[in-house]
Amino acid sequence: ALPGPLVACPFMRRPAMALPTRPPACAPAAPQASGRAELAEAELARAAELERRAHAGAARFEVSLRWSEEQRKHLASQIGHLNGLQAQASRVKEANEQLRAENAQVGHLRADFACSVPGEELRALQEEVTALRSANAQLQRHADEAAERLNGLLHLEGVNACLRSQLERVAEDGARLGSPECTDARPARSAAGGAAGGPRRCARPPDGR
Repeated sequence: ALPGPLVACPFMRRPAMALPTRPPACAPAAPQASGRAELAEAELARAAELERRAHAGAARFEVSLRWSEEQRKHLASQIGHLNGLQAQASRVKEANEQLRAENAQVGHLRADFACSVPGEELRALQEEVTALRSANAQLQRHADEAAERLNGLLHLEGVNACLRSQLERVAEDGARLGSPECTDARPARSAAGGAAGGPRRCARPPDGR
């Protein structure tokens, strides 16, 4: 008999314990796989729709950007045109102000002249100016009449030159007819003409005179 109770040694092997096992699955695995595939297809469809919307939005943004660029160029041209008109308006305004100042100066000069010159002398000057204007108009009429007469004289001078040239040709023809050659040849030609049937005149030169 062994003395005392038995003490378990720590180095002794403990009996192997049974590991817990999973209970057998009750539902089949095929429906779960089909559900996951449907979810994946739905996710892919949603991603494709989002991508399509993104492309459509990018296209619309590009069109809007081009339109904005065209509008910007148009507005820039309009602004340049308006700036040119504004500069022209400022120049016209300056010219109007200058003309207004000159008109005011002319008015002051007229007033000063009217105050410095007596009334009778002013009326005499006005009458003299009126007489000078009428005399100028009369001289203009005379000048027009003289121009018309000069045109008529020029026409007559042309006619006179034409008549003078014709008279010179007639004189030359008469001189040729009265030349000794024509007078000496006249009896023989008259005899020959009588034999041929009548007298002949002196032949003219080839120029037709």
